[in-house]
Amino acid sequence: PLEFVPLFELMKEAGVPDGVVGLVNGSGPVTGAALVGHIDIDVVAFIGGTETGRHIARAAGGNLKKYVAELGGKSANIITPQCDLERALDAALVSIYSNNGQQCLAGSRILVDQSIAKDFIDRFVARTKNIRVGDPRDMATEVGPVISRAQYDRVLSFAAGANILTGGKRADGFDRGYYVSPTVALAEDNATPLCQEEIFGPFATFLTYDGIDQAIEIANQSEFGLVAYLWCSDMPTVMRVQDALQAGTIWVNTPLARDLRAPFGGYKNSGVGRTGGLSSRNLFTEEKVVTMPMQDFPIAKLGLG
Repeated sequence: PLEFVPLFELMKEAGVPDGVVGLVNGSGPVTGAALVGHIDIDVVAFIGGTETGRHIARAAGGNLKKYVAELGGKSANIITPQCDLERALDAALVSIYSNNGQQCLAGSRILVDQSIAKDFIDRFVARTKNIRVGDPRDMATEVGPVISRAQYDRVLSFAAGANILTGGKRADGFDRGYYVSPTVALAEDNATPLCQEEIFGPFATFLTYDGIDQAIEIANQSEFGLVAYLWCSDMPTVMRVQDALQAGTIWVNTPLARDLRAPFGGYKNSGVGRTGGLSSRNLFTEEKVVTMPMQDFPIAKLGLG
């Protein structure tokens, strides 16, 4: 923090407009804390973990800064019998395994109606076993390594004692690197850590449900509420479910369809506020009201006796 204050003086000498920072590199506890706590920083926007988001909110609140945060997720992906199951299968794989599962909006809790569960899960597992794990610089690679040894150990720790259908170990053929074999687990109920904690890796968890009301109940039984997925072709059901789901974004019959003009953010522990489009404009600007009369008007005369 002691080295951070002169940065503003250097920026002024270089002619950089007040309040504009291109890029400042450093660690969270040092550089991040200095940025968030500095009196000349007016707005803080953060993307990251929920616990870090809480720390930043407390620091930003000390100076009453405007603050928006996109935090963790444990998104439900609801598969109904009234959908194109082939597209739903493709999308379920993409939603959890793209970016090696390291994305807050991953469809990590896959909820499947009991009437189609066995077939859907069997096909999902078969496809998962065929995913090409490898060097992320190779265009043929579909899943690469996770970010660090600590994250590698954390992801694999969730496999202990779980009903693993495939994976749950180091990927075959890799003696070095943090390569996790794409993993599928079947959970007994939604209360398990598999369903409640954000694993942040190539780890899919299946739950079955009996009727759409139970699917909604399970989906909302989470401290998170960033996004949710729904695969259903029956429009009355779609409208009822999207209204009931506690998530900032609902993707219906599509995976990962971001429109940067649309508001984006989460319910509950998935964040505070929204970014994107008008939401971002409102975050990074201040409203001002100027009132002036078009003509003279009478003003009450107080204190004349």
